[in-house]
Amino acid sequence: MFWVSAFEDEATFRANMAKLGYDFGERLVFWEAPYGEVEAFFNALVDAVARERPEALVIDSVTAFLPQGGLDLLQNLLYRVVRKMGVDVFLTAEEHVAGQLTYLADNVIELHYEVYPYGSFRELVVRKVRGGPAGYTRPFIIVEGEGFVPLTPPAGEMRPTALETGTCIDKLTSGVYKGAAIALVGPVGYGKTTLLLTVARR
Repeated sequence: MFWVSAFEDEATFRANMAKLGYDFGERLVFWEAPYGEVEAFFNALVDAVARERPEALVIDSVTAFLPQGGLDLLQNLLYRVVRKMGVDVFLTAEEHVAGQLTYLADNVIELHYEVYPYGSFRELVVRKVRGGPAGYTRPFIIVEGEGFVPLTPPAGEMRPTALETGTCIDKLTSGVYKGAAIALVGPVGYGKTTLLLTVARR
């Protein structure tokens, strides 16, 4: 795998991944994206991929490399890498860009991350994926030592074991999972403490 990052250097990336339980070793080549002229960046990336010949190329996040006119350059990159070299390309992008990429790339992942006073919410939107289902969303958490933990995996997939509470929380949250933080918010006197004491007992 050839991983292109606009946000982290390799040491930080690997250290963060190790905390989550991922050790890619030599199976992953990390490329810290150099900032500069976009066309030169994409040409250098094609040359690097041609040298490494990975099975997959991940650009995280492609939004950082798409100024005015960047979509044309990206389309050229995808043609040269996917069609000529047979490399599977995965693009992560923010919402305002992901929709435009669906027509260009075979694998487009849109990531949502919102912070609220009571916690944060993460959601992965599979805009498109080669040879598989697309157009679905999946909330997830990131747990130290466990990595990416989907909260509502499709039936039949491996999933972390939910802790049964015997309360409405089981249905409202798709289950309570080890390492997941769940916020119960409501007015004073509406039974939050009673409900959570019941959950704790069970």
